[in-house]
Amino acid sequence: MFRTFVGALSLCGVLTACGRANGPNNQPAGTLQADVRASSRAPLQPIMDVELNGSNCAWIVNKDLDLVFTTDAGASWQQTDSGVVGGYMHVRFVDPHWGWARNSRHLLWFTSDGGHTWSRLGDIAEFIRLCTGDPQNPPGPLWLSNDAGSTWLNDPRLPESPSDDTLEIKLTDQRHVWVAQTLTVLQSEDSGTHWLRHEFNGYLLRFFELDSNTAWVAVGEWTADGDYTKTLYQTKDGGRTWRKKRMRLPAGDSNELYFINDRQGWFSTTDKLYRTDSGGSSWYVQEIPGNNTIVDSIYFRDQNEGWAAGEEEAGESDGEPLFRGVLLHSLDGGATWQLVRIEEDDWYDRVQFGDDGEGWLVGFDRVYHSSDGGLNWQAVLRLPSAYKK
Repeated sequence: MFRTFVGALSLCGVLTACGRANGPNNQPAGTLQADVRASSRAPLQPIMDVELNGSNCAWIVNKDLDLVFTTDAGASWQQTDSGVVGGYMHVRFVDPHWGWARNSRHLLWFTSDGGHTWSRLGDIAEFIRLCTGDPQNPPGPLWLSNDAGSTWLNDPRLPESPSDDTLEIKLTDQRHVWVAQTLTVLQSEDSGTHWLRHEFNGYLLRFFELDSNTAWVAVGEWTADGDYTKTLYQTKDGGRTWRKKRMRLPAGDSNELYFINDRQGWFSTTDKLYRTDSGGSSWYVQEIPGNNTIVDSIYFRDQNEGWAAGEEEAGESDGEPLFRGVLLHSLDGGATWQLVRIEEDDWYDRVQFGDDGEGWLVGFDRVYHSSDGGLNWQAVLRLPSAYKK
């Protein structure tokens, strides 16, 4: 399954959200249009990466590393003809227009028209300058601090890391930027002109930012005894300092890290869902519906209403376990969860809602949309699948 971070934020003030509209020939939502076509290399394959923005915009990377997108809640879909060299590996959008893509060669590209056309980037800093400033008059040279701001070095690009594999860019507002890399978290308070850098003694597994000051990072570390552990770090001052939580994170693959405020959050592994009411200082197992349910995605519309998506065991075939998708709903801040039954899929990897209550749900080879707050879901995109989980 793909693993992505959730984050869709508006920048620059002049950019507007995707409007709800019918597709060509006034065709209603729920119909896959003919302009979602197979690439010249091979038919469309199941979903590899996804980015969601508000109620109407979604970008999907298929198994052939092609990009298809919708701006009308799935009424119609387009496949970009202006391909990124090396194919699309990950796509992220800061609003319905501005986005970046990383290809199979770890090179960065950006778009300012929602994905119709793409241009090669020199580095991440160039993209941030384009998004947070005037593209015709970008800010001056980038400055780098390695000592929390005591001294500054003139540097034309982001600080180098032992690995330059960028996991995520989050822009919490026009000035505040988070960049999570394999071993490093970078934070800027002035649209990328200056940076704070913190390098961790291990690999970043999960990153979640609550606001411009508060963020958590789950790090996989090796102890002096040679044991592999997962540790949670938290910052409350915009990345200047990171506090290591005394209690280690639970074992198992790190599927999701999500907080609704500075104390209440969840951490999911391949077999359990853990909750914290202390900002990550302690964790306890939370009982949830389903048969050995695995949670892959959590999203809260507010402090009370939340959704969780994943899969549960559904028997076996030839000695191999079978799975079916699970969607959970909470109205009490995640204290309890109820099972929501919709069209069966192998798993659900992503759930997200817009401010108006319209939502997205991403499965193994399908994308669903809800226009009534999650009461009903309709498949708006189905990709041919050459295999099953």
